[in-house]
Amino acid sequence: MARRADPDRIEAARRIAATARLISAGELPDRAAARIARWERSLDGPPTRADWEALDGWLARERPSATRPAKP
Repeated sequence: MARRADPDRIEAARRIAATARLISAGELPDRAAARIARWERSLDGPPTRADWEALDGWLARERPSATRPAKP
C-alpha cells in the first residue's frame, strides 16, 4: 500500500534537494543551507510548488556578482 503524500515530508525533500544542488554547484554546505533558509524567510508563507520552481531565479538575483563577471 502506498503512503499518502505528507506535505511536511515533501517540503523537507525539496529543501534537501535544493541544498544538495547548491552544494554540487560548489557552494559550501552551511552557506547553501543558509541561502535556502533566507529564501524561505523571504516568502509570505510556506513555499508552494510555484515558489520552489522560482527558486533558481531568486538565487540568481540574490548574488548577481557571483554569476556575472564584474564590469571593467
